[in-house]
Amino acid sequence: YTKTVGLDATPHQLRHTFSFLQYRSGTDAKTLQGLLGHANVQTSLNIYTAFSKDVAKASMDKANDLASDIVSS
Repeated sequence: YTKTVGLDATPHQLRHTFSFLQYRSGTDAKTLQGLLGHANVQTSLNIYTAFSKDVAKASMDKANDLASDIVSS
């Protein structure tokens, strides 16, 4: 596939990219574990994801919106 599309990437690199994109799009840890076929969710989290300020900000924004909704109810 990589030769066909002109990428210089290994299957392992593509797996990491897939995992990180899933994580960044909001896929939860258990779903990511299933997609990657890991027996332990910690493998998925510790090896195939990384901290992202964008993801953290989106999470905080959701929590703030929820808190605002509760307060204004």
